[in-house]
Amino acid sequence: MLKGIPGSSGYGIGKVLIYHTFDPVVTERHCDAGHLFEQKESLNAALDSAKKELASIQKNLPPDKSAIFGAHIEILEDEAMLEDIKAMMEHDRSSAEWAVYSVYNTYIDVLKKGANEFMRQRADDLKDIRNRIIRNLRNEPELSLSALKEPVIVAAYDLLPSHAAVIDSSKVLGFLTETGGATSHAAILARGFGIPAVLGIPSLTKLLRDGQTAIADGFKGLVITDPDEEVLEQYRALKADYARDLEIDRKFLNMPSETKDGVKIPVSLNIGSSELPENAEFCDGIGLFRSEFLYMEKDALPDEQTQYAAYASVLRKMGGRPVILRTLDIGGDKTLPYIDLEKEQNPFLGNRAIRLCLSREALFRTQLRAALRALPHGNLNIMFPMIGSVEDFRKAKAVADSVWEELRGEGFPLERRVPLGIMVEIPAAALAADFLAKEADFASIGTNDLCQYAFAADRMNPAVAEYAHPLSAPMLRLIRQTVQAFEAQNKPVSVCGEMAGDKNAVHLLVGSGIRKLSVSASALGTVKRYLRACTISDCKTLFEKSVNCATEKEILELVSLFRQENGALQ
Repeated sequence: MLKGIPGSSGYGIGKVLIYHTFDPVVTERHCDAGHLFEQKESLNAALDSAKKELASIQKNLPPDKSAIFGAHIEILEDEAMLEDIKAMMEHDRSSAEWAVYSVYNTYIDVLKKGANEFMRQRADDLKDIRNRIIRNLRNEPELSLSALKEPVIVAAYDLLPSHAAVIDSSKVLGFLTETGGATSHAAILARGFGIPAVLGIPSLTKLLRDGQTAIADGFKGLVITDPDEEVLEQYRALKADYARDLEIDRKFLNMPSETKDGVKIPVSLNIGSSELPENAEFCDGIGLFRSEFLYMEKDALPDEQTQYAAYASVLRKMGGRPVILRTLDIGGDKTLPYIDLEKEQNPFLGNRAIRLCLSREALFRTQLRAALRALPHGNLNIMFPMIGSVEDFRKAKAVADSVWEELRGEGFPLERRVPLGIMVEIPAAALAADFLAKEADFASIGTNDLCQYAFAADRMNPAVAEYAHPLSAPMLRLIRQTVQAFEAQNKPVSVCGEMAGDKNAVHLLVGSGIRKLSVSASALGTVKRYLRACTISDCKTLFEKSVNCATEKEILELVSLFRQENGALQ
């Protein structure tokens, strides 16, 4: 049995295919002046071919998956990198292949030395583009997962975005890689295709062999090799049950999000770009618009007009349904290569999110100007992340108010004040919720970070995953305290972390008093289904029992019994 990081839920059962990606060996070569023109022409042709390949991939993908390859085209056309390549060819008489390899590796090395996993995973994008250019320079065909002869579990040292994007999903039973993590592009694409994935498995390609029977458990991050018939039958049953569940979930997409006794519980979506997922028409709004992805797709700070266009686009598409825009949440596991951030011993506890924005007010003001200008296009709400105290909120609100007055002075038609809310993801914010509720217009509980900080367990580190207990009495008490404080001020509070889309947590959250949820697109039908299976009274009873349990295991046992008694609609 091999252990990795869960990348995408589901079960894959079948034969293993060891997928060897194009990873060129490039040697230093130089050319004389007479062949320099020929090398430049070869480079231009390779760049053009690479761009056409990327455009073709992008064209054949839905909008929520194609953005990665739009970003690849932007990197391919990056003027600074192209100038570096051409300068190396001109001054050192380097071959086109050696110049591309050297320049890209310089940037890759910088990203690999980044302070967090997210930046190290972004080096995969550059590696992917580097290899694509070199392959085109050599006029070699692209090895593709789009023409597999039989269904297989694909195992690779590294699965780059372009490899994952062109797969024949009907013939890929699962993804296994030695590299990558839950935030990698491969994981995002695997989830989009609904293919189970286990990533970050040490020595994977040395431990597996072509044609070997294996099971990929995307829920637990396990790979079971050469399973016996008893284990195979167990997992076949689990896979059948999961497929049945997914089919049932889809039937609930266009149903109202309400409990069995008719209480409306709006279910919104978490999104990371201006392109909405296919099932967005069935949601009640956007509960979390992660604005930092707009910054991460660029190689320079997006200007005010670029941000305004993205925010206005989402507001228009939602047609009056509420959109909660989270201001820039950079730091911790997310950094930007074009912003010089001081390296910190513990970036998750450092200058991140609202702290970074307040320390770089010009950056913050540009985003607020863009967001507030978009206000006339829809139902905008703005939320500040990493608020730990009333002082934090007052400072952020003061900047927002200043930008509001500035725009009004410039003649922008801002007829109403935009609601300003907070992310409750630091335990101190939950403990001070009674004070914060008097000043903020709303709150959204970010359970991922709240759990991480409450249990001092880095959520990016699989070695300490067992020490984090999201479905435990301490977490439930922090959530209840927040809910009660905002209820007392007649202000809304929602949950936008992973707990909101967890079928084990839905009834507990409703029982705590939560009346709004925001989930990933893949969880929308699931959550509606489980909401409609129980009453508010049932959920309150479950919560009161659970909040007094000593361990998470006891709570999960209560939830399991509760679901058996109440079921989920078929």
